Amino acid sequence: MTIALRKPIALYYAADKLNGEAVSLCFTRDGVVTDAGTTYTGWDEINQWKTAVAAKGRFKCEPIVSREIDGGIAVTTRLTGPFEGSPTTARYFFILTGQKVSTLRIE
Repeated sequence: MTIALRKPIALYYAADKLNGEAVSLCFTRDGVVTDAGTTYTGWDEINQWKTAVAAKGRFKCEPIVSREIDGGIAVTTRLTGPFEGSPTTARYFFILTGQKVSTLRIE
């Protein structure tokens, strides 16, 4: 299923299929990702985070519902991969600055 996403978010999901560097460049220079209780700030840390996640195995992230909420955009995402509980869903909460992601909180 394809859903309409704002361009910076669509670019994030496309980059997620590539590599950590591609993902990091979707963010502002001082962008922030919070995943599993850990925060990563800036292109280098975001690249390292995504590279480490990808090293654990092939994951697939499919956005299934998107809605604006609390000044950001919440995207319910179906996650499948080599982890216990797969498949599952998570909420990706994006805050945009211009045409870049400034904050991503994965819940």
